[in-house]
Amino acid sequence: MTALTLTEDMKKEIVEKTSALIVRASTPKALLSSLDISALTGFPYNGSTFQSMVKDPTFPRPVMVGSREKRWFCEDVFRWLERRQRKQLI
Repeated sequence: MTALTLTEDMKKEIVEKTSALIVRASTPKALLSSLDISALTGFPYNGSTFQSMVKDPTFPRPVMVGSREKRWFCEDVFRWLERRQRKQLI
């Protein structure tokens, strides 16, 4: 298996995207997109695990932005992630 070599541009893009997500997520009433939640959880937003997670009745309910766009309150998503993590440690 060959290792992927990151160019300086790739590293810069990763840092910029991560920084932007941290800024958005640092506000309690911030709204996170599917892509943001995907980045936080590591599950591809178009994958079955992500879809199952979002359909889980314990997962926070989305807020509709426009007629088709779903967003989730950052505070609720982090609370859900913390509860899941605590359950796995028990």
